Amino acid sequence: MNSEMYGGDDLEEDGFDSEDIEEEKKYFDENVWSNFKRESKDMTKKESCFACYMLGFAAAAKSFEDVIENVEEEVGKMSKEDVLKVLENEL
Repeated sequence: MNSEMYGGDDLEEDGFDSEDIEEEKKYFDENVWSNFKRESKDMTKKESCFACYMLGFAAAAKSFEDVIENVEEEVGKMSKEDVLKVLENEL
């Protein structure tokens, strides 16, 4: 399915570690699938697909927020000079 939808043959090609994939599959099976299956039983396939899309979008947004919080925390620990050095190297 990944190759049909995205042109890739393997999630590992997309930068996912095989351990991470297995952990996510386990989490999905234990925590997501049964709830989603129950909640989506009256949805059309299109509605169900859109709900999955929106859940993925929300998860990505949360992930970005976590990264931003971590960066803010790290920058907060740095001196003004160190922050300027990092910015100069990035620009």
